[in-house]
Amino acid sequence: MFKNINKISLVIALVLSIPRAQDVTIIVEDTVFSGYTDDIVVPVAISNPNGNVGGVQFDVSVSPNMVPLSGVSALGIASNFSAHFSALNNGNSRVIFYNGNDPDGLNAGENSRIINLHFSGSDVLSAVLEVKLNNVIVSDGGGNIVSSQSISGNILIGDLIYLSGSSGTADVEETIGVDFSITNTGIVGGFQFDLKDSPNYLNLVSVATTDRTQDFNVEFNNLDDGAGSRIIMYSSNNINIEAGSGPVVTATFEVISTAYADTVSVYADNIAVTDSAGASYWIASNDSGTVIVYPGYIEEPSNLQAIDGQDSYVALSWDPPSGPIPDNITEDFESGTPEDWVFSSNNSVGWFLTDNCDSEWWTVPAHTNYMCSNDDALLETGPDSDGSLDYMIIPSLNVSGATSVILNFDSYFDGAYGQGASIGVSDDGSNFTEVYVLDPATQWVTETVDLSPFITGDNLHILFHSNDNAAWASGWAVDDISISFETREIPARLIHYNLTEIGEWVVTAPKQDVIQSYAGGIPFADRIDLENPTSLNLDRPVNIDAYKVYKSLNGLNGFEEIVEVAGNITSYTDENVSNNTSYYYYVTAIYPDGSESVPTNVVSATPVEWIELSISNGESLIGQADTIDISLNNESLLGQFIFEIEDFPDVLVGENILTTERTQDWQLSFFEDNGKIAVQGFGTLAGAEPLQPGNGPVCRVVVRPQGDQSLTVSLTLTDVEIQDASTPPVELNWTAEVGSYEVGVETQFIMLTDGSSVPGTQMTSSMCLINTQPVYGIQVDFVMDPPFIYGSGIDVTSLLDLSTWSVSSQQVANVFTLLLFDNTLSNPVPPGYWYLGEVILDVIPGSPEDFIVDIQYGDMTLSDANNQPLISAGLPSEVYIGEPPALYSIQNIEGLLAPGGEGSFEIHLANTEIVGTMSFLLSDAPEYLTVTSIEAIGRFASGIIDQSSGEDLDNENFYFLGYDFTGGIPVGEGAVLKVNVQMDQYIDNPNVMLLFEEVSAGDAGANSITAASQGLGLFTTTLMSASADPVMPTEFSLHSNFPNPFNPSTIIKYDLASDGFVDLSVYNVVGKKVKTIVNENETAGRKVTAWYGTDDAGNSLSAGMYFYRLTAGGKIFTKKMVLMK
Repeated sequence: MFKNINKISLVIALVLSIPRAQDVTIIVEDTVFSGYTDDIVVPVAISNPNGNVGGVQFDVSVSPNMVPLSGVSALGIASNFSAHFSALNNGNSRVIFYNGNDPDGLNAGENSRIINLHFSGSDVLSAVLEVKLNNVIVSDGGGNIVSSQSISGNILIGDLIYLSGSSGTADVEETIGVDFSITNTGIVGGFQFDLKDSPNYLNLVSVATTDRTQDFNVEFNNLDDGAGSRIIMYSSNNINIEAGSGPVVTATFEVISTAYADTVSVYADNIAVTDSAGASYWIASNDSGTVIVYPGYIEEPSNLQAIDGQDSYVALSWDPPSGPIPDNITEDFESGTPEDWVFSSNNSVGWFLTDNCDSEWWTVPAHTNYMCSNDDALLETGPDSDGSLDYMIIPSLNVSGATSVILNFDSYFDGAYGQGASIGVSDDGSNFTEVYVLDPATQWVTETVDLSPFITGDNLHILFHSNDNAAWASGWAVDDISISFETREIPARLIHYNLTEIGEWVVTAPKQDVIQSYAGGIPFADRIDLENPTSLNLDRPVNIDAYKVYKSLNGLNGFEEIVEVAGNITSYTDENVSNNTSYYYYVTAIYPDGSESVPTNVVSATPVEWIELSISNGESLIGQADTIDISLNNESLLGQFIFEIEDFPDVLVGENILTTERTQDWQLSFFEDNGKIAVQGFGTLAGAEPLQPGNGPVCRVVVRPQGDQSLTVSLTLTDVEIQDASTPPVELNWTAEVGSYEVGVETQFIMLTDGSSVPGTQMTSSMCLINTQPVYGIQVDFVMDPPFIYGSGIDVTSLLDLSTWSVSSQQVANVFTLLLFDNTLSNPVPPGYWYLGEVILDVIPGSPEDFIVDIQYGDMTLSDANNQPLISAGLPSEVYIGEPPALYSIQNIEGLLAPGGEGSFEIHLANTEIVGTMSFLLSDAPEYLTVTSIEAIGRFASGIIDQSSGEDLDNENFYFLGYDFTGGIPVGEGAVLKVNVQMDQYIDNPNVMLLFEEVSAGDAGANSITAASQGLGLFTTTLMSASADPVMPTEFSLHSNFPNPFNPSTIIKYDLASDGFVDLSVYNVVGKKVKTIVNENETAGRKVTAWYGTDDAGNSLSAGMYFYRLTAGGKIFTKKMVLMK
């Protein structure tokens, strides 16, 4: 009872105590025993150098678990300890070892045996077993758990077998013998093992005995899975292999013809070695043999191609070795349905394996096992399936190395009842192409199909398609399928480069578009991404380490290696070439063992010069001109060039052509050719020097866009002919970059203000112009709807100098036409916001009153200096016939328009009904005015101004809302409001127009009544004319000259934000100053000057592009202009 209490206490102590550092090691010692030993005793030792040990617990496991633990006993220094064990559910045993008499336990020490483990081995002949101690817990004399570890040991039982294989070297289609030896300490009655190789390059052809086994029988057979062979050695005379060491069997292999250079491991698996009584020995070791295959299967790359005719480079590409030809394939279906074949159907049966596919209406002649498709076969299990589509697909075949793929099969197909049968092929297993349709026959026949023409890639899938054509039909039976492959050929092309954007376009664009856009051809480098070759992910047994590229100048000898590239790269660009020289190339493959293949085919290429053309981008508003530069990059002397500029959409018109520094003595011309701008340049034919090698513009074409909308125009050079300066001249290859031209639109606006008048009277409506470009002529048709108003003319304003303008008008039906035109083409209405005058309108007597006439716009033309129409639009207005209940007008404008100035204006109301509510929206054009206060005056002196009145959030418009709760504004007319305004600091328009955008009114009961407006308000200044310079610009700037292009003079404007030194000069295209226009101190303001196309000496300059540069305020501004002749 006392011992049990101590034992329980120990366990509790071991579990609950906190571990302390001590480093105790429990060691299982190695032991050796004879076979069939009843009591296998395994000593366990302890090493506890740092302190005493009071108890130990551990779990014992044996691997493999061939001997059970039968007992434990204490020994040596621990002979007074108690030892117990118990079996666990997992097959292990738990041992508890403790001292209940001596609380000090085992004293510190090294490697002392303390316990024996007893195992029962009476059934074991031979084995190597590992004994492990797991879940070790050690406590000291005080019951404290200390840190511990364990070391496993081995039990060697009986005689062991050591198996090993020899090594050797062989090439493809050679044989080599591999000796397998055993070292055995006991007699051997026989053995068996499976022999395998990796990689699978060897075929076992024979086995033979050796001196140790000369009286034995040895046999082998191939395994069903094709993964190796099984060798069996036995003695029919009960002879044994005596204890010893040495070869017992020689296996002779043949290296397959497609084996790459490699080291093949030949190893034994599933080994069984027995004694004379048939008991199995333990295999202590199994060392594989090796066969070094060298040099092995070596194949050269294929399909080497060189791109001819490129500029200063040769692009090479090739295909990697395609690999060995696959073995011929046969399938007779006698072993069942192939596991890797694919079957699909839209019914529940589809293709099935059978030896009898007969049905009530269709009979198949007798044959061995075959595959059958017959929708009537469903009658046995359910209704038939008219409309059956049955597919049988042979999985992917590697055909990359075959010139021929021949499909043979036995077939019974009589075509009864509309049945169809066909063969399809695919390179991806999904998208099949029908290549062969079977003809009906009334017996089994052998069909032969040549699939070679349909090989499109490295892989081939074959489809047997049975189709009852959605009707009651028969079926198809197939047997004895065979596929044969012949000698290797160059495989289909692989993709070595991705296409560029141009390359993608060429592939998809209509042929005519490509020819038209690139009549000279497109260089290889423009069509593909030469800088980023495609990495090929090839499914090959052995990777290629590298490729070597060789080059020669004659194609027969003298080839020298020029580069070695990585094995996943199958392209190279040789830039170490000279144009007009032929080069010859071949490529070899380097295998992992360093072996080099024979060369590919030899290819040649001759690089030649390509003239590179480019066209610059341009931009302008419709009706305004710009220049586009045509540049050439040439290495040879050139004698002439001809090309056409195609603009799409066709909106550009050529106006002039200018020479450049490179062609200053050349004869240049241009003309319109079916919407294209044709350009011709002659050098040597015109007596000029040839165009020297270089890169830069050779001509500048002045163009002007037409149309009525903004767009981006693509510019393409087509129909290019470039000749060198030789005699006779040689036409050269060319390529061209595209350009673009941005066409902008700025709309000019014409408007009339609203108004009112009674029938039989005359009224005026203010005519306004808002323009961003100079206007030289105005023709506008005002359409009156309904036609109760006629136009009589216009009183032009004195704010603009229109003394050179002719003014006329006419009324035809309901259309009133005004025509204003600058006769000198030198006095335009400059860009701005303009009050043009008062249009005189007559209200026809008898017209209905309280009626509104809409004034719309018919034909409208605002013209520029070239009499080209500008984009223009009219802002509609209306006239109230009669006296409206409320009529607003702007009167009594005070204050001159000046930077930072102040002013005011009055709102007058003429009303035929009492007005209790007023509301309107005013705009100022341009936006120079800010409302500072509003005063209720005159007839509205008692009114209330709503808090919402004032500038809107964008400070664009002035909104007013007011009420008169004293009974309303009585019938009459007069001032109701005074509006005070502040003017901007920067003003460069000579007038500000005040316009009613919206008007409304209500009676004394806040009911809506009809409201209208009359005319406009106008702030003007006597300090500026229509062409006055800006008053105090806030920044330095240089404006575009006008006109541009010009002849003979042009106007240049610039802004000075402060006083200072100013330099305004003109330079030619090579940067040489030709004219100083201004070179002095000037005061701040907008300045206007002119240039007359002469140099500083007064000489007229030639036509061409010039640059004018402003230097002022520490800044430099530059713009371009074109002088035309």
